Amino acid sequence: PWSTSIMPACFPPQSASPSFSGKDAVVAGWGWTQENVSKGIRADVLQKVNLSVIDNEECRRWYKSLGKKVKILDTQICAGHEAGGKYSCWADSGGPLMVG
Repeated sequence: PWSTSIMPACFPPQSASPSFSGKDAVVAGWGWTQENVSKGIRADVLQKVNLSVIDNEECRRWYKSLGKKVKILDTQICAGHEAGGKYSCWADSGGPLMVG
């Protein structure tokens, strides 16, 4: 039975190319708590961080400015902070990116 804490998720009507750019997002996971995994530990409490969804073209420019060759497809979503420092970490792969 549905309740105030258990209910179906409603999705907007499908459009040809939804744009999430500029929207707030949250990523959550149980991954490493430090970037250097040899010095960090895995989280024993679910971690979350607030991010901003970034236009894919801008995201490509960020990676290029860092000298990284990363292919970002139009079917992917890029989220983060230009200054860095807050993001999902190792072992968070497959976790949710919630945009709202």
